[in-house]
Amino acid sequence: AEPSSAAVVASAFTDGRGVDCVMIAAAAKSFGPCEQAVDICRDRGRIVDVGAVELSFPWNTMYRKELKLLMARAYGPGSYDPQYEKQGHDYPFAYVRWTENRNMEEFLRLIGRGQISVQQLITHRFPLEEAARAYETIMEPGSASLAVLLRYPESELETQRTFTPARRISVTPHPKARGETAVALVGAGNLSRWVHLPILKKLPGVRLRAVCSAHTARSKSYAIRFGSEYCCTDYNEILADPKVDAVILVTRNRQHAQQALDALRAGKHVFVEKPMALTEDECRALCDAVVETGRHLTVGFNRRFVPFYREIKRQLAKRTGPAVLNCRIDSPGISGNYWMADPQEGGAILGEACHFTDLMYWLLDAEPVSVSAYSLPPGKDVIGENNTVASFRFADGSVGNLTYCTVGSATSAGERVEAFAPGFGATTENFKRLVVQKNLVSTRNLWYAEKGYRSQMESFFTRLRQGQPPEVTVADGARATISCLRMLSSARELLPFTIDWQAGVGHQAQ
Repeated sequence: AEPSSAAVVASAFTDGRGVDCVMIAAAAKSFGPCEQAVDICRDRGRIVDVGAVELSFPWNTMYRKELKLLMARAYGPGSYDPQYEKQGHDYPFAYVRWTENRNMEEFLRLIGRGQISVQQLITHRFPLEEAARAYETIMEPGSASLAVLLRYPESELETQRTFTPARRISVTPHPKARGETAVALVGAGNLSRWVHLPILKKLPGVRLRAVCSAHTARSKSYAIRFGSEYCCTDYNEILADPKVDAVILVTRNRQHAQQALDALRAGKHVFVEKPMALTEDECRALCDAVVETGRHLTVGFNRRFVPFYREIKRQLAKRTGPAVLNCRIDSPGISGNYWMADPQEGGAILGEACHFTDLMYWLLDAEPVSVSAYSLPPGKDVIGENNTVASFRFADGSVGNLTYCTVGSATSAGERVEAFAPGFGATTENFKRLVVQKNLVSTRNLWYAEKGYRSQMESFFTRLRQGQPPEVTVADGARATISCLRMLSSARELLPFTIDWQAGVGHQAQ
């Protein structure tokens, strides 16, 4: 209705007083809904916006009427709360009667009982074979469409047929060549798209058999793009496939340990992105499973395969005494609502700093024995434990400092690693620059960041074919996780902690 006619109706309905509350549920780019709401609302009434509408109100009228404006989350309490929507933490019923989920439950209940009818909302109906025309109608400005219904065939044969969902979608079938390793990639995120899948496509002796992801469209898109035989959404399909030799796990951090354990028990080799696990119990279970199944597991500690870090390790191997390491990492992207910042996913320390607890051990070839750490206090926009400074002591007398923070700026982001030993110093930054200082100073620069991903994957599959254990073992994954756990414990309790990781996982990993 036009504003004038709406005002007439509202005035007649309220004996000229105006309505108590106006709810704007429109999706419009004009100011019309706002102007209409002000026009029909009574003095000191309320306007509630739940729609995607341009908010611009006639100030003079709002001032004279002393109107209140409220913004409402359309779905109810819980909307945009990641702990509610993603982690499943419900609000107590006694304190929050109507949440996003309970609102929907009640709506469906009322429809089921016939107390709400949506029939009047349906403006168009199309048979399924005319689906394209249905979507054109929705997009056509002059169609006046509100709800558009697609009708499926209703023949007796169709109604009696039992629907069986496809467990997998065949994409690019091709026979396995002799000596090839058939691989399934699980988790179709950005790291898979930009790193793992392009490498797998070019790696000799390796064939991509399956892509598995909870996102159906993405898994199919990646399967087509990178030449996978099939795609699926159910991880059990991968585990049950006897033609899959190895799985690459690029899923969320808290899924890693259980998925790796299931794959080992299903007879598959495992390449799991870091962190391998989030708890000591998970580390112990994986160490035991590798021994019991005879399968191999490696962890995505790609820095061991970076040319500049390998050069530093080569130089440190010649040292005549203990060394000093300093690792400084700033990752401002791992903050806010980003999933990796979430402590339930391990946070930045277990999820990312594990790279550097592993790197320090590997560079020194010496076990970490103790750690003392401090974290920032928690704040409104900062997860304190994601910003930690730690000092490690190693079995050969070396020491290492690790500064990992998520505060900072986009221009301060990156990593810098320094190594010092008698007569030797080295600094590397962001995989692109290496400075080695001995009697003379040598500097090497790269135009691109060589991060070691391809080298690690080549090494893993080559050693599988040769029957050799991977360069990065399950023990390395356990050491890195438990070192990070001790680091966090030290920061929480303000005490130094011993890193007794072998005792934590038992004799299997030693």
